[in-house]
Amino acid sequence: MDGNCLFRAISVQLYGTEEHHGLLRGITMDYIEIEKDFFSKFLIGEERYFEEYILMKRESGRWGDDIEIEALSEIYNRPIQIYAYKSTPMRTFHENLSNPNPPIRLSYHCCSHFNAVNERMLLFNLCK
Repeated sequence: MDGNCLFRAISVQLYGTEEHHGLLRGITMDYIEIEKDFFSKFLIGEERYFEEYILMKRESGRWGDDIEIEALSEIYNRPIQIYAYKSTPMRTFHENLSNPNPPIRLSYHCCSHFNAVNERMLLFNLCK
């Protein structure tokens, strides 16, 4: 695990390859920086540490978390479903019932790792 797993998993979901993880990280942090008034409220210390947070999260290998997932769901206007050890999502970001875009599906393991999930994986788990 190199700390890029969230961005790699999203890249697989969007582009079919993990190679765009760096691009996604940059776009995400640009968006969070532009939307500072909204996202800074979710950081301990809020605006005081916002610039440090942005600089740190721009570095390859830094783990992405809820703030980055929310930003990605807004950027791509797609819900992001997080699965953990069962076939129903434990959390959905940017849930909007009228959103016609298919969800991005991720699995979350051991409190530190994201993977891309496809429809076949969900169906397989439902049959167990």
